[in-house]
Amino acid sequence: MKKTLIALAALAATGASFAQVTITGNVISGYQQTVSNAYTGLQTRDPVAVGTLNGIATLGLGTGGGARTTQQNGSSGFGVDTAEIFFTAKEDIGGGQSVEAKLGLENVSRGAAAPTAFGPADTTLTYTNTSFGRIQYGNTRGGAVFSGYPSAGAAVIDMDGKLFERRSASEYINYAVPIGPITVVAQMGEAAAGTGLGQGQSGTPTLVGQRSTMLLGLYREGPIEAFLAYKTYDNGNSTSIFGPAALTKDTQWSLQGSYDLGMAKVGFGYAYTRASVGATVADMLVGVNVPMGALEIGATFGQEIVSGIADVPAAALTNNGTNLKPILQVADGTATGWSIGAKYNLSKRTYLKANYAAWTTSGYAQFENFAAANAAASAAQANAALKAASGLAAGAPLMGYGSIETQANLLLSHSF
Repeated sequence: MKKTLIALAALAATGASFAQVTITGNVISGYQQTVSNAYTGLQTRDPVAVGTLNGIATLGLGTGGGARTTQQNGSSGFGVDTAEIFFTAKEDIGGGQSVEAKLGLENVSRGAAAPTAFGPADTTLTYTNTSFGRIQYGNTRGGAVFSGYPSAGAAVIDMDGKLFERRSASEYINYAVPIGPITVVAQMGEAAAGTGLGQGQSGTPTLVGQRSTMLLGLYREGPIEAFLAYKTYDNGNSTSIFGPAALTKDTQWSLQGSYDLGMAKVGFGYAYTRASVGATVADMLVGVNVPMGALEIGATFGQEIVSGIADVPAAALTNNGTNLKPILQVADGTATGWSIGAKYNLSKRTYLKANYAAWTTSGYAQFENFAAANAAASAAQANAALKAASGLAAGAPLMGYGSIETQANLLLSHSF
């Protein structure tokens, strides 16, 4: 339910003018369990120590045939999943024009060290002209790679940071204009490293981060919603994945959509990304959501295919004199993941949700985690820690024939 704040009568009496502000928010708490079922024992493509270089073990590929054993790790507990509040003010300035400002605050959750104070959440400023279109500035945490359309709105667990690339904050400005059932959007974005007034367009690459330009066409007509987007990135690093720039991208195509059948809603998503070092990533997700009165049941299945890491020049994968290509090239291959979920609406604003997901950590996620972890390290002896942090440690299983991660949630949500 939305609540509107009206200017206090005492202040209004002074002649001050206040806009009406709408306050909305969401609190989600519950229980989560995560489990990692890691298989040990050498297989054909498992990394295995074959020698040393500068005191660091160098890895090759296993010869296969080794026995597999299971090593299980994980954690569980209660906590706050989401705690956010948004203040939205809209003003009609006449002539078919309006301005809307949205300020978000989030992160009222207890971390390992101490309770986290309110921090910035999604913030947008939007100017709309009915004869011209819409211009919007935003600073957001970013959505899941596939959420909404491909998942068909099902109450499942997103695969960002698991099967697909990680979610990251960004700053953007875009222009949108409707043309019949199609809305065309042109957008320029800046990475988290380059956000803030006066930052992000030019400057030291490691401080600015990658910028992106996107052209998107959104179609909405009857039961169909779909979009096609093309995004290009600049400020890439094709010579090495190491250092503050880490792993960067060049281009990305994305096609996503959903169709409402009435008795169920189905979704589909596909994205093709080319990394600056030459490797490519093909992501796919399909989903279905079935409403049954107050109950909704849904499921998704995702797949990621990583290609070309084995063909990346060795120089781009060499760090502090250690050639890590034999380790990283085992990320080539196919990984899969799936999730099921049920949502029971107790009211219009409150629901109970239970979901479960299982996935194999994809090659791209390992590649990305490795690069990100290495961005904070400089000493050669850190390589062993990097391998472990990214799932590329000696003897560690990879891809569809390797480690299986699972997550289960039971959550209660209330919005206002």
